Amino acid sequence: MTCATLGIIVATITGTGLGIKLPVAVGGLCGQNLLLLLLMTAVVAIILGIGLPASASYLVVAIVLAPLLIKLGVELLPAHLFAFYFANFSYLTPPVAIAALFGAQLAGASYIRTGLESAKVGVAGFVLPFMIIWSPGFLGDYSNPVVSVIGLLVCILVFIGLQAGFVGYLLTNLNLAERILMLAGSALLMTYLYTRDISWIIVGPGLLAVGLLCQVVKKRRR
Repeated sequence: MTCATLGIIVATITGTGLGIKLPVAVGGLCGQNLLLLLLMTAVVAIILGIGLPASASYLVVAIVLAPLLIKLGVELLPAHLFAFYFANFSYLTPPVAIAALFGAQLAGASYIRTGLESAKVGVAGFVLPFMIIWSPGFLGDYSNPVVSVIGLLVCILVFIGLQAGFVGYLLTNLNLAERILMLAGSALLMTYLYTRDISWIIVGPGLLAVGLLCQVVKKRRR
């Protein structure tokens, strides 16, 4: 039944020409807003990855949307890597999540729950392409070494905070308040990567430090 449903989705995307029309519509909708274009490019690449092989999905997005990213100031390689990464995320993202489908069958687990867990555990992968765009150090650009090194350190903190917040575990199990601290701190650090406003790089690590301190105290009490 699952494979039959996926077949309907694939046939709909390929048969209606949605794979070509959708990226063109997104490009016209976003205009000169880079953040909106990045978000929509990510969504389109994931949708196309449902019905097309990753290579074909990447080519469609790269041909139509990557030039728009470049036009708005994104470098050539980061623009294409952004499209390529998200074209592969349909393997983890419900309602298709082919990798989760195979894993669920091997484990005898629920397919949808496995897909949701795979997306939650792989949440850092969903922010990595944005970091490639906003943190030049990821691709070895150290023309401004201070900014590049700070950007890489911020990315590491974002990965730790997001994974801990979504999964619910760091040194020990996180309660709701600790998860909120981790997610909020990570969100503020992502805001710094986007705006380069130094105030966010002060508040964000502070929230993560409070969450980590709560974890240390909780672990020592056990």
